[in-house]
Amino acid sequence: MNNDVLSKVRTPAIGLLVTGCLNGGIALLTLLSGLLRLTGLTGNEALPTDQSERIGFFVGTVVSYCIALISLLLAPVIIYGAVQMMNGRKMGLTKIASVLAIVPLTSCCCIAGIPIGIMVLDNSKQTRSQRTLSKTGIIFDLPRQRHERKHSIVT
Repeated sequence: MNNDVLSKVRTPAIGLLVTGCLNGGIALLTLLSGLLRLTGLTGNEALPTDQSERIGFFVGTVVSYCIALISLLLAPVIIYGAVQMMNGRKMGLTKIASVLAIVPLTSCCCIAGIPIGIMVLDNSKQTRSQRTLSKTGIIFDLPRQRHERKHSIVT
């Protein structure tokens, strides 16, 4: 692939790589703290006394650990997609990784993942057209043209 295209892709790819590492790290810390809580090593924890508050507490706890588990399982996909983007290969996987970084259900670090994922998606759209042009030997950017369809009336 053209070095110019790879240099444009490198910054969003590094951002996606950092987001994937942050997702994995935060999810791992969340799950480890949950294990410590379950084993009782953190001390006695005061549970809510009201029945409805207790149900909400347990549901929130289970949901947060499930999201952390999903994020931990999908963090390697985000990291692998970022590495493939740096090398200029498998742009479909890069798009999947950027969408996974955007979605809050699959990303513990969605505050960083949303802008970086959008930047990666926008950049991959631009680089796809540049790659196509560089394969044909045309390196300059062409202005977008509207394709108008001619309608014919059938009688």
